[in-house]
Amino acid sequence: MSIVQHGSSLNATMVAVDKDKNSAYAFRWAINHLDNPVIIAVHVKHKNLHHNGGTNVYPPDEEDMDNIFSALRGMCNRKAVEVKEAVIDDIDIVRGLQEYAHRNVVHSIVVGASRNALSRSLSIYPCAVFPTSSQKIERL
Repeated sequence: MSIVQHGSSLNATMVAVDKDKNSAYAFRWAINHLDNPVIIAVHVKHKNLHHNGGTNVYPPDEEDMDNIFSALRGMCNRKAVEVKEAVIDDIDIVRGLQEYAHRNVVHSIVVGASRNALSRSLSIYPCAVFPTSSQKIERL
C-alpha cells in the first residue's frame, strides 16, 4: 500500500474518490486520458470535528481498501500506472482536497461529477480541474 504524506513532491494527478460509481469512472478516465505515471487516489472523510489547523492525512484502513481503493488498483495494474492512496479527515471537503493538492504539487485534479459545487470550488486552485461524468468531460 502506498500513501502520499504532506510535503511529498510529486508532479501528479489527483483523483477525488468515494464509493460512488462516478469516482471509478473519473479514475478510469484519468488513467486513459492524462499522461501521468502516478495517480493519487484521495478520499475525504467528511468529519464534523474541530479543524485543528491542518488536514489530517493517513493511509486507508481495511474498510477503505475494500470499499474504495481495491477496484482502482486493478485499473492501474492493466495500464502500468502507479497508484498512491490517501485518506483525509477534514470538516470541509474542498479545503481538504485543496490543501492536499497544494502540499503535494498536484498539477491536475479529476473529480467524478459534472459541474457540481465541488468541481467549481476546486477550479480556483491553480491547476487543471477535470469534472467527469459518464456523459461528458469538461475542463474548468
